Amino acid sequence: MLITLALLVSMDAQALTLGRIQGAALIGRPLDVSVQVQLDANQSLSSACFEADVFHADARQNPAGVRLRLEPTTTPQNARLRITSDSRIDEPIVTVYVRAGCAQMSSRRYVLLADIVSEQAEPVPRVTSVPLVDPSSSSSSASGAGAASSASAGRPAVSSPGAETGAVQRPTAAARQRAPVAAEPRRAARAPAKRAVAAAP
Repeated sequence: MLITLALLVSMDAQALTLGRIQGAALIGRPLDVSVQVQLDANQSLSSACFEADVFHADARQNPAGVRLRLEPTTTPQNARLRITSDSRIDEPIVTVYVRAGCAQMSSRRYVLLADIVSEQAEPVPRVTSVPLVDPSSSSSSASGAGAASSASAGRPAVSSPGAETGAVQRPTAAARQRAPVAAEPRRAARAPAKRAVAAAP
């Protein structure tokens, strides 16, 4: 959460303008914020024309540990003043006073509410590469194998064609062998009748 309260005092209409502050104050970490700076068309400034004081609650931090750096942006008339502090934030309220300008100075006060960092970022474990297996192919092969096994289990056993032919031909051959035996008694029965007719006067 970042709350900015600003008081801007301009000594002249041609003085530079201090804009919004960007960044957050975190408990247990050094301050690292930046302030937008807008210049006029005929102005050129350096970091020597800026001053800043940092307070943790009512305690002023060592000025030697506060560093300022003017960073350019994509727009020639705009710049970014970066403010860093070596001391770690140990209070819920941080106040930054910024003064800008060499000949004509402008000042602004920024009040930040410090946030508490609840969790530390842990390094991401290194993951070794493992060959990927397509789940669709494995499931299809498994289902195909299961279908084949179920089909073979449900299919009735079928004997070979040779076995079926032999089983059919055996009773036919036996019937052919028995046919002459059955015909012989009939011939024997007819023979006495012919003899009896021939013997009559």
